Amino acid sequence: MKKSIIDRKLDRDLDKEFNAIGRAMDAYVDYGNVTHSKLLNMYGDNKLSTPLYTLHAHILSMLDGISVMVKKGIADGIKPLLRSLFEAALYLEYMLKSSFEEVIAYQVHDVKNKIKTRRMFDLNDPLGKETKKIFENEGKGINLGEYPIDDSCKYLFAFLERDDVRKVNEDWNKKKPKTGTPYIQT
Repeated sequence: MKKSIIDRKLDRDLDKEFNAIGRAMDAYVDYGNVTHSKLLNMYGDNKLSTPLYTLHAHILSMLDGISVMVKKGIADGIKPLLRSLFEAALYLEYMLKSSFEEVIAYQVHDVKNKIKTRRMFDLNDPLGKETKKIFENEGKGINLGEYPIDDSCKYLFAFLERDDVRKVNEDWNKKKPKTGTPYIQT
């Protein structure tokens, strides 16, 4: 192999050590099936539990990627993954310690943000009119088109009206600060 900026060959002794560490991490990834089963037992097969399951799968994927890099001795690529892994682990720990209503509140907040973003493209909405003025003032000649909020957000509105979400949504509307651009109250 030619000499390059990234040296892909490791010392034989280091290679053995890194492979052993990588295999140990693989065992943690494999143990993820057990932890996933425990999550299923705790929270059931409920669609509102999806953030827990996807965050858990995300953590396992990052750990799997780290194990592959450890086996190759690639330290620089591991650093950002370790930080992301740490942050995701903190999020998962917070969700597991929180009440299930708080997990639903996270989803309600996310849906409200998506609705707010889509309002920017409904030219009948005050936020859409404001966005159109910004584009017109910039002189970019960009046509925003017409994307009515009722069409683009019907599934988001339906989520907020679900029986198991409605109470959390109502509480969220009561507690939301009244500053900034208002959300559509549903």
